[in-house]
Amino acid sequence: MIRYANVNGQRREPEKGLKGTCPGCGKGLNAKCGEIRIHHWAHESRKDCDLWWEQMTEWHLDWQNQFPQGWRENIITKKETEDYHQADIQTPDGIIIKFQHSNLSLVDIESRNNFYEKLIWVVNAKQFKHNIKLQDIPNPNSPLLNDFDFQVDLEGFASDPLFYKKVDYRQYGPAFTRSYSERDEIIKRAFAEQTTHQYKNFTWQHKRLAWLSSTAPVFLDYGEGILYWIRKREQESRPLYYMQLIPKEEFLAKYTKRPATE
Repeated sequence: MIRYANVNGQRREPEKGLKGTCPGCGKGLNAKCGEIRIHHWAHESRKDCDLWWEQMTEWHLDWQNQFPQGWRENIITKKETEDYHQADIQTPDGIIIKFQHSNLSLVDIESRNNFYEKLIWVVNAKQFKHNIKLQDIPNPNSPLLNDFDFQVDLEGFASDPLFYKKVDYRQYGPAFTRSYSERDEIIKRAFAEQTTHQYKNFTWQHKRLAWLSSTAPVFLDYGEGILYWIRKREQESRPLYYMQLIPKEEFLAKYTKRPATE
């Protein structure tokens, strides 16, 4: 769906009876202002010119409205190929923020990562958040844990915060390596450290593995004022997947900040 069209040289949202042109292909658009679907623009040919456009939801609108109007739904064009796609948000620094409601394959995710280059995903997780179980962990990047790795399963998840010393793992292997937990003094100290953010182990039933493999940052939006940033800690055996909790206000403060020259 398209939110903005060119109407007599102006960027306009849909209003009943208006006609405009597509900012991408330049072809005619009709305003669709019914009572069921969100108001939007549609191509007269009834076929979107950008196959990456998806159906607009109130969730999309709520997020877009947190940013200045001029940053919303800009068209990004690759000069080499003349390929173009819409960006949900393009900041003056060239960062693209994509608000994703529907599921995507890894191929689709990476095609967008490669096209936009400086991309951040915000994913609507309300529909699957009940499949994710969280557990407190210390900051995985704490210096206190430099000599330790988290114990993880074959996919990189840890159901409990258990640790082993890297040197022990190298010498004895996983079967004969002692586990450390919050009962051990150094791990207890790591848990007690004052940190800016919270960190969580997580397990994910019916995993959407493509989001774990994205080369661009992925933030899950539970609709609770907190974003769950999927992160990866490189380890000697297998990497650990974990989440860093970022207040939505903090995220917006960072990415709605205008350059000093404006």
